[in-house]
Amino acid sequence: MPEDTKTNGLHLPSLSVRGFRGINRLDIERLGRVTLLAGRNGVGKTTVLDAIQLFARRGEAASFRDVLTSHHEIETSHDDEAGRTERPAFEALFYGRKPGPHDKFSIGAVGDPEQLTVEAVMAADLPPEWLERLERQRAALDGPIFFVSFRGLTDYQPVLSEDFAAPHVFAMRQWKRVRGLGQEDWPDNAPCILLGPDVVENRQLAELWDEVALTPSEELALDALQLACRMKIEGVAPIERPRRSTGRRMMVKPARGDRVPLRSLGDGAVRTLGTALGLANAKEGFLLIDEAENGIHHSLLRDYWAMVLHAAREHNVQVLATTHSWDCIAGFAEAACEDESSEGVAVRLEPDDEDGSLRSVEYSEADLNIAATQGIEVR
Repeated sequence: MPEDTKTNGLHLPSLSVRGFRGINRLDIERLGRVTLLAGRNGVGKTTVLDAIQLFARRGEAASFRDVLTSHHEIETSHDDEAGRTERPAFEALFYGRKPGPHDKFSIGAVGDPEQLTVEAVMAADLPPEWLERLERQRAALDGPIFFVSFRGLTDYQPVLSEDFAAPHVFAMRQWKRVRGLGQEDWPDNAPCILLGPDVVENRQLAELWDEVALTPSEELALDALQLACRMKIEGVAPIERPRRSTGRRMMVKPARGDRVPLRSLGDGAVRTLGTALGLANAKEGFLLIDEAENGIHHSLLRDYWAMVLHAAREHNVQVLATTHSWDCIAGFAEAACEDESSEGVAVRLEPDDEDGSLRSVEYSEADLNIAATQGIEVR
């Protein structure tokens, strides 16, 4: 987005989604430095996070794959020669799941004419020079092709068809390999860290820790971990597992006693550390947290959100999180009201009509304070 369209330095001051997955139409007129999305199950909160992920990654092919595979949107076919073949179910990216020629979805700021737009086209629609370049890359042209546009630039990305006979691993690499046929000045991805609703895995924690170890951000991570621990923690490190095991596990060193696995301290410790590491790794970008309250005791939520609000501002991170919990909303409201420069916004998503449109109801910090003190339901 051009610099002059930003508001208060936010990477995305508002959000417009059209035709993406289960959302036919959604406008959120104002996003905050930290935005908490509430709403009933299945309304589309996680889909909003998916949309932000595609926007942050500028519509690269791997981002389509990652969103689809995270929701197990994989199609399997069998061939006598190739055997079992799998591919991402690309049609699940479009509202209605049955994209026709020139159906599209778009993601960006409200009113921005240069949103990220993805349109399904066929090989016959391509300019001759593009068709020739794709054929040289041995791309599969018997299925749909994504015509991607962003900030006035365009790109074509082949999508693997149902008949593309190749093993699963090769098929995934083929789709990723043909990315980059577009203009050389395609905008760089914005940092984007996604923390799912489940407890963060050791692998992801170790990778995130590697980027902050022995930096000033290490203190942020330790302070966040301390929120969920009764004992004082002196240090954290990923340690190689014993023989016959793979990967690393996160270990912590209490002030008294020997080091212990992080997970032995409970889900709250894992969640708070993961959030702090996500904030440190998402500098100048986005942190997405699905079901933010998971694993955190209700008595810690105010301090948790105070940490998130402060670190997001310090690292220029824009945070979008989802919740089902009234305690989570109340803790967010309390923390946002105590921090005058927090830029915290809560948004409730509601079905607007039967065509898949959603209505957003915004709650400012003042609104949240009233709702929290009066016990007014905003979920």
